[in-house]
Amino acid sequence: MLARDRRVTEPAEMRTIMRKGRVSRTPSFVTYTLKSEGASRATVIVGKTVDKSAVERNRIKRAAREEVRSFIERNPNGYLIVVRALPAAASDAHNIAFTR
Repeated sequence: MLARDRRVTEPAEMRTIMRKGRVSRTPSFVTYTLKSEGASRATVIVGKTVDKSAVERNRIKRAAREEVRSFIERNPNGYLIVVRALPAAASDAHNIAFTR
């Protein structure tokens, strides 16, 4: 679980990260990374197109958040991250790529 102060919560901030950030793609996820001042923060987006079941979407979110948390522990300062799940994430929830 990401600590509250390590989360990106504002939709406008998410849009900025997605527009201006560097993009990394895997078959399961698209990761947007933007350099910033201060502590690294992140969010995970899993829409209904990934899986109709809320239980499965939450499972994917938990797995993705754990990968993001691990990245943030190694890089505590300087990144804003948005991870967006694609439909293939339903079968591969741990395949996230980060670009620095």
